[in-house]
Amino acid sequence: AYGLRDLKLYDPTVFEASAFPFQEILLHQLEAEAQELISRGIKRDYLAKKERLSSPKGRFDFTEMALQGGMMRAEMPCRYHIRSEDCLPNQVLLAGLKHGSRLTDDLHLRTRLRRKAALIEEKVSVIDLDREAIRRLARQTSRLTKAYSPAFEIIKLLMRGQGTSLSSKDETIPLPGFLFDMNRFFQQLMARVLTEWLEGFRIEDERVIRGMIDYVPGYNPRNRRSPLPRPDIVVMKGQKVVVILDAKYRDLWENALPREMLYQLAIYALSGEANSVSTILYPTMDASASEAHLEIREPHGSFRGKVVLRPVNLMELEQLVEKRADEALIQRRRDYANKLAFGRKNFIGGEFSTER
Repeated sequence: AYGLRDLKLYDPTVFEASAFPFQEILLHQLEAEAQELISRGIKRDYLAKKERLSSPKGRFDFTEMALQGGMMRAEMPCRYHIRSEDCLPNQVLLAGLKHGSRLTDDLHLRTRLRRKAALIEEKVSVIDLDREAIRRLARQTSRLTKAYSPAFEIIKLLMRGQGTSLSSKDETIPLPGFLFDMNRFFQQLMARVLTEWLEGFRIEDERVIRGMIDYVPGYNPRNRRSPLPRPDIVVMKGQKVVVILDAKYRDLWENALPREMLYQLAIYALSGEANSVSTILYPTMDASASEAHLEIREPHGSFRGKVVLRPVNLMELEQLVEKRADEALIQRRRDYANKLAFGRKNFIGGEFSTER
């Protein structure tokens, strides 16, 4: 789901016999990513410096000179750049390693994380790992920091799982456990499966449906923004919306459909996009699970839209993901992605059919 490298820790016997919390898998993954970055050589960036120098370099800072009343000492205020490892990506990586070392009870894993941190701490300053640092990092992300993306993704997962906030400030309450947003994980997993396996279509995450719900002019006293429906996954063919999908981490084969989910998907179906059809993708372990269809009608019975409940068999998906790809498996993956996006009967000859 997150595009991380393959990770092998123990053989199945040891794994089943040992207590191995989920967050420690992420910490092992973070240690492996850090090792890869350090072995390649961590990023160096040009940092702006401003100081008074007796041997000038860079550019003279005439504004600073004027503010100090001219040449008062045998030093010139200068602005220059140095190439240094003490840049924000490395600072976030160091803070993530230190944070991770505090989350694990595994002595060997904690030692490896601290060793990785010590390797870069000599050249990188320590910062607080908070939301503002992550926001600054997002603004500086580019192709030059692509190699850091898996490590940053793990660090963000660890931050979200650390605790819960009771205020708008960056205050967290550490909890004796790990909080993991399975809804978000399942959404990203479905988006990646469709992006890589569904041929001939473009996948957009959380595409906004604009103009469907708007405040009436003159009747918005608080000047609030109009609500913007935002489906999890939209399948596009050129500029046309073909399918609207929403990933829900709830087994709707075993459990009833909550009305909140139904109302949300009904809004997507009534948006006029994707032939008035919206689909819920939900995980299940039951191989006999099949689609359920709900029609949206006006009170007098005319059809307005349809909501489809489509199961995602996790055992079948696991087999498709873990096996080494060959021509036969690649075709099975394509067929599986078509089934997830369009169902068994709704995808015919490359066109989407509205079958009631």
